[in-house]
Amino acid sequence: MGESLVKKKTFYKNVVVPTSYEDAKHIVGKNGRHLTRLCKDLNMHKIWYNKHRKLIHVWGEVELLKNAVVQIKRHINGAIKAFKLQRVEFHIPKKDHMVAGDIDDPDILSKISALIGYRGKNFKHITTETGVSYIWFNQQSKRIEIWGPPEECSKAILRLQILINEIKNNQNKSPDQKMKEVI
Repeated sequence: MGESLVKKKTFYKNVVVPTSYEDAKHIVGKNGRHLTRLCKDLNMHKIWYNKHRKLIHVWGEVELLKNAVVQIKRHINGAIKAFKLQRVEFHIPKKDHMVAGDIDDPDILSKISALIGYRGKNFKHITTETGVSYIWFNQQSKRIEIWGPPEECSKAILRLQILINEIKNNQNKSPDQKMKEVI
């Protein structure tokens, strides 16, 4: 009963994967199996591979991130050695920037779950499609935050605007009109 109800601060770090995309499968594992195991073992919230940027994104509690990054680098180096993978020339990833936009439209705020998608499906899809590190809706400040390289953030903003417009247009339709679109 003495547990703290204070939410711990979370953030993310990027880890470079210095192999080809084809060789990265040994690091990531089938269907992300190795990253899922690492996520559980390291008490992270999420670990995923960004194939466009050749990075592993690690998201979790700030005080655990440094150790998680060290362990993931150890995992990468172990896979490179075990599978005799070819290291590619080290690339310095573009630095992530954060852009944010307030959601002040009450209609969109009432439909924020449709914007985010079931279990974050829409945000995850836009993240993968555009190559940003992640997209987050901050409930307290009622704003969407996008983290990634500036060019990719611009692409994500455009995709989010399209999705917001689709949601707005869909809510103005009667149930009969919505059904006709499905059929």
